[in-house]
Amino acid sequence: MPQGFGKKRNSVSMAKPRKKKVAARQDFVSDMDAADKIVDEEPEESCALEPAPTPPSPNTEEREEAHLELKVRRAVWERFRVDARRASAQLTAAEHLYAAKMKRIDAMQRRKTGSGFNEMYRIHKAITARAEALLHRERAAKVERECAAEYHEQQSLVLRLDNAKLRPLCADCCIA
Repeated sequence: MPQGFGKKRNSVSMAKPRKKKVAARQDFVSDMDAADKIVDEEPEESCALEPAPTPPSPNTEEREEAHLELKVRRAVWERFRVDARRASAQLTAAEHLYAAKMKRIDAMQRRKTGSGFNEMYRIHKAITARAEALLHRERAAKVERECAAEYHEQQSLVLRLDNAKLRPLCADCCIA
């Protein structure tokens, strides 16, 4: 007998442990204490080698232009991806049509109806239509792969430019 909403009765399992609240950790020092420590401490001279000079970061216009080009290449890639999917769907339809035509031709040959020339012509048309759909799909897939490669190449350039912009900032706060 299924039970409805509410507390389950006649439950054999053990009670689940309740969740406990965890106290928040305080790993930071208040701003006032940090300011006092900075004033009290004397600067230490270090013997560490200075980091190698970083190349100058690219200018803003160059990065913005690269980002814009990335968006354009993404749009082109998306368009050709849709075309490749459409061509793949057309190939699937052409293969189904080819199978149906070949089945009909086989049935006609078993019944010995129709002329041999017309049968060969129909077979040729079915094979040609399927081959054209296959060729169209392969061309669309090739163009889509080329656009994807161009997009990823541009994306790599954008990431390199962004990293070059961030490198001086990272050199100030991180030890390389």
